[in-house]
Amino acid sequence: MLVETGMVEVTEPVTTVRLDTPAGLVVAEVAVADGRAESVTITNVPSFLLRQDDTVCVPGLGDVTYDLAFGGNFYAIVEVDKLGIEFDRAHKDRLLAAGLDIMAAINSADEPVHPTRDDIRGCHHVYLQAPGSTARHSRHAMAIHPGWFDRSPCGTGTSARMAQLYARGELGLGSDFINESFIGSRFIGRLTQTTQIGGRAAVVPTVTGRAWITGTAQYFLDPTDPYPEGFEL
Repeated sequence: MLVETGMVEVTEPVTTVRLDTPAGLVVAEVAVADGRAESVTITNVPSFLLRQDDTVCVPGLGDVTYDLAFGGNFYAIVEVDKLGIEFDRAHKDRLLAAGLDIMAAINSADEPVHPTRDDIRGCHHVYLQAPGSTARHSRHAMAIHPGWFDRSPCGTGTSARMAQLYARGELGLGSDFINESFIGSRFIGRLTQTTQIGGRAAVVPTVTGRAWITGTAQYFLDPTDPYPEGFEL
């Protein structure tokens, strides 16, 4: 959006944009051709595995085994076949309900908190891992609070998934990782280096994907408006 609307100075073949986000600094490398963005590669915040093979009791599902990883948000990663639910859009309602119940159970039993940022807390995403997923190509449905699926493969979710795979010894530095969403969209992830966060081993991920502008909006500020910055009650 910044490139194609001219809000930043555009250079080809790559325009670099630095974004200050709630999770930290994110650097975006935009591949540009003829003024259009063909793809974007972001260098995300350090990501790490917080819990491995943990178990939580979920009403209606019993004891559920999960990994919990951080990639900008906290993600519970659960193998769908162990829930007894088929990974199919025909079962989307059951999958979404299971994801919401799992994140609620995790937050109730042991809410995750970032080791250096106590304002980053709680699990609001569940990566429902499809059968046959590997460290080269993983398919999933991403359940998000308060009740929908992500249409994209999820950038922070891709980062969390790679951090989990790295910690398990399944994904190395510099290897391409394809992360595919419930509707078939794909991101390509890669781990570039190791680091530490609050004394915990972490990795630095990049994520490459595409985006399209689908609309614009205009907002006006009248100089006679007595509430130019809004109001609070």
